[in-house]
Amino acid sequence: DTQVDRHEVGVVFWISSVVALAFILWGVIAPTNFGTVTQAVFEWVVSNLGWFYLLAGNFLLVFVIILALSRYGKFRLGKEGEQREFSTFAWFAMMFQAGMGPSLIFWGVAEPLSHYSAPPFGMASPNTTEAAQVAMQYSYFHWTLHPWAMYAVVGLAVGYFSFRRDDPGLISPVFRPLLVFFLVMGPTAVQLGALTQGVGDYFGGLIPMSMRIESFDQDNA
Repeated sequence: DTQVDRHEVGVVFWISSVVALAFILWGVIAPTNFGTVTQAVFEWVVSNLGWFYLLAGNFLLVFVIILALSRYGKFRLGKEGEQREFSTFAWFAMMFQAGMGPSLIFWGVAEPLSHYSAPPFGMASPNTTEAAQVAMQYSYFHWTLHPWAMYAVVGLAVGYFSFRRDDPGLISPVFRPLLVFFLVMGPTAVQLGALTQGVGDYFGGLIPMSMRIESFDQDNA
């Protein structure tokens, strides 16, 4: 009998399922309230964090270009000595089809027309030359190099841990090294702070601070 390896369902799955189900029930039971709250959150994010999205997109684009032109651009995701399974053309075709091919057929036309008739954030008057320019600028940002850079960063990160380290094809293994880093640096920072305070207390470094605190208490008594 052929044994099928199945990834064990963990805590992340159940928490995500409960949160998603809660939002679905909220939308079914109180659709008006759900729409009002989500619209308010969306407007707040756009108004306060729009600059971050633009900056992150430009940063990832520059990062991917530098990565491709460096020696890491020839790094293979497979094991050492393995040959690639697909040609460059076939690999590009699969990525394009899975990444944005079907969506581009519809939104490649619908999005510019939508922004042309209703420019975002009142950046231009509808159905004008300025509206057409804004519509194409937003469409180029959404459908050209920037989204590919975002896809590449996430895909390369997941692919590296999946094909090189035999981890499951999830996003969680990507953040595992960061978790280890914070788990190590957190206690280290606390220990260094305690050591610094102990040394300062031993050599009388905290006496002036104590005197200032006592003086402040006496002045405000």
